[in-house]
Amino acid sequence: MIAPQGEFDFGTVPWLQEQIDTAVNEHGGVILEAGGITFIDPTILTLILATHQRIANLPPG
Repeated sequence: MIAPQGEFDFGTVPWLQEQIDTAVNEHGGVILEAGGITFIDPTILTLILATHQRIANLPPG
């Protein structure tokens, strides 16, 4: 699970992408606890949707 805090926009995509990639690679998935996010722009929403598609298409195992 990752629990980012604060504002997230285009400039924070690389950091959040790294956190998500690490979780997916180590655990096969990720839980995003978004309660601490105070602002999110469409770039981050795109990242979240792309991650969902990627995880949904992973082979079992």
